[in-house]
Amino acid sequence: MVTNLDSDYVQVTHGRWKLGLKARLMAAGWFAAAACVPVFLTILVFGTALGGGAGSGFGFGWVIWFLWLFALIPVSAAMLLGFIFGGRIVDPIHRSTGRRAALWGTLVASCSYVLLSAAWAGSITLSSNPYRPASLSDAASSFLMLLFLGSILVGWLILGVGAVAGYLLYLASRDDPGRFVDAPGESVKTPNLWIAIAMLLFLANCAGLLLLSMPGQN
Repeated sequence: MVTNLDSDYVQVTHGRWKLGLKARLMAAGWFAAAACVPVFLTILVFGTALGGGAGSGFGFGWVIWFLWLFALIPVSAAMLLGFIFGGRIVDPIHRSTGRRAALWGTLVASCSYVLLSAAWAGSITLSSNPYRPASLSDAASSFLMLLFLGSILVGWLILGVGAVAGYLLYLASRDDPGRFVDAPGESVKTPNLWIAIAMLLFLANCAGLLLLSMPGQN
């Protein structure tokens, strides 16, 4: 059974409805674009500092690793979390408010940073232990340290950008929800499968980063 709103909803169990693909894709793209703000500032600050201190000492492999970690991973993490959670902001059945939209935005941003910290910890653990196998405890310690230090240094920026992005998405969809969810309901069959595919794509990005982090790759 499909709603009569001509939106991309599908009834998956009795009395329950799940948000369809188009709304999720719009939210994913929105938060991916928002993630470019802290990504640009991070690359500008750290890239300039490291590049200025080392001159031309960094090879092409290191540059690829740096951009993969600080650009591709955070943007893809924001896209993944926006795909999973961000669609709630433009949900035409369970309408949000500006405050709730900002809170959803901070949730997307904070979870994205957790994913970035996990990828960073694994990458650093692999690249800094060329003479012995990297251990799970090393990765866990690096993850907690990076999560703590990063939260102090840039946590305010990440949460602020997420809140603003969530609120702006709410404003953009408030007057015309069909702008985001106007796909026919009968096209929606497997929302959970789309989420699984999105997760696999993010994990593929992380796998590429880990391969670049192995000794001899940078």
